[in-house]
Amino acid sequence: MFSKYYSLEEANTLIPWFHEEIIYLKYLQDTLHRTYRKRRAAADAGEEEVFLLEAAIDFLEWQTRDLIRQLETKYVFVRSVQNGQIDLPAKANGRTVMLSWKFGESAISRYRELFAVYTKRKRIEATDDDADPEWRKYPLE
Repeated sequence: MFSKYYSLEEANTLIPWFHEEIIYLKYLQDTLHRTYRKRRAAADAGEEEVFLLEAAIDFLEWQTRDLIRQLETKYVFVRSVQNGQIDLPAKANGRTVMLSWKFGESAISRYRELFAVYTKRKRIEATDDDADPEWRKYPLE
């Protein structure tokens, strides 16, 4: 299903990176919301101001989508920017699950079933790949 599965150990090494990416995505989202409000308020403004605001909105949307796409190429899935929720595929007991990290957590200690809602996270101690340090030979770039 996925071409990359994370061990719990490997996923936990990426938390500082997740933290930075979520902060940046939240910044983009907040800026986008402020710009939308300015655009609505500028309905009676001049054509040039409306054009500039719409161009800024387009650019912010593009930046957000591009960053999320970049993360997805590494099989890192943003479940919620606002709540800072990220999922990563893993193997546990021979089946595919999603390791779940939430902004502010110091370590990944939860997973959810592949199609389960985020509130159904369960505790995890290790994945099937935690015994195999093979991932260290090919670090995520």
